[in-house]
Formats: sequence, C-alpha cells, structure tokens
Amino acid sequence: MTREELVEKLVASRPKDFPSKAAAERTVTEIFEIIKTEVAEGRDVAVSKFGTFYAFDKAATTAINPMTKEKIKVPAKRVPKFRAAEAFKKAVQ
Repeated sequence: MTREELVEKLVASRPKDFPSKAAAERTVTEIFEIIKTEVAEGRDVAVSKFGTFYAFDKAATTAINPMTKEKIKVPAKRVPKFRAAEAFKKAVQ
C-alpha cells in the first residue's frame, strides 16, 4: 500500500472525520513527521497494539569490496527500526 492509497482508504473509511483527501493527507503527513522527529531525537514512539519505532546505533564495522577484495571501514551510524507489537504479529499470521 502506498501513502496515497493509505490516504484514500482513510477518507473512504472515515468520511465524517476526513471530508476531503487534503485533510487526510495533512493528518497522515503530520503523524509521519511526528514519528520521524521523535525517533531522530532518540525517543521511542510506541503505538499500542501496533509496534514501536526507535533509533538503533550500529557499530562501526569492516566490509570487503567484492570486486577488489579491498577492506573498507564502515563508520558507526544511527538507523531507524520498527519492532512489531504482539497483537500486530498475531494479526499478520
């Protein structure tokens, strides 16, 4: 499902709350921006019965270029992660 499909489904399922596609788009955008900002600042975002968005610090490592066999240092970095809640996992099974 794409972001646009999500917006359209939201409008179709909640026409009283989202009378227009633009209203639903603003809401979806704001939710995603809040999650992105919170995780970027190092805070977890836990959505009950859905899951938790969080930042994970990956350690520096060494990789090998498969073409030249040269060792390359990969610096440490912070990456976004998502851990699904048990209710979400059960719904998918």
